[in-house]
Amino acid sequence: MKKQFYVWMLCLLPGLAQAQETTEKAPEKYQYLALHLGAGFPVGDFGSNTLTNEEAGFAKTGFTVGLQYLNKLGKNWGIGANGFYNFFNADKSVSVPDNGGSITVSLDHWQFFGLAVGPTVTLDMDDQVCLDLKAMAGVASANAPRINYQGAAFLKEDWSTTPVFQGGANLRVKMNNSRIYVFANADITYLDPEFTITSYDDTYTDKYKQRMTVLNLTGGVGFRL
Repeated sequence: MKKQFYVWMLCLLPGLAQAQETTEKAPEKYQYLALHLGAGFPVGDFGSNTLTNEEAGFAKTGFTVGLQYLNKLGKNWGIGANGFYNFFNADKSVSVPDNGGSITVSLDHWQFFGLAVGPTVTLDMDDQVCLDLKAMAGVASANAPRINYQGAAFLKEDWSTTPVFQGGANLRVKMNNSRIYVFANADITYLDPEFTITSYDDTYTDKYKQRMTVLNLTGGVGFRL
């Protein structure tokens, strides 16, 4: 009987060891929130100040703040969401050709806020460092600038709701054995809102689209839930 018992134990031990190893390597699931802020850099037409470019936005480097959420559902995948706000000053003085001469107009600012949701891929670089890759889509509300002509209010500002797309990466560094992360983010945000511009005396109205492409570089802190 003892011999039979030892034989069965020898047969079962490899399976038990493998089961224990599988249990130890089970993918870790968790959620986190991260608050981050930094600079927003207008890219392409949005940051252009070339008068011959009809899509020029005259936007300057601005700032952005966001609240990011991630739910890690498997070993390397999950779903994330990002709430964000961006603000950009614009050129205060732009000379526009007019009948052989030029007129001077000024713009106050651009801004937009929104929410984007989408899949994420998480790469565990070691026990302390993670890299999240994300591709998200959502909705945003964008604000076109008020325009002054020769120092007097000329065109009203306008708000527009539009789809928004974001893609980028997060780098998370865990602080020792705590639930707190140091968080760095880089993403590209793209939206193409259509605005209705109206003069202050309501005698003129028109519609136009403004492509808004922004590179955001931010840092902050995250908390694992």
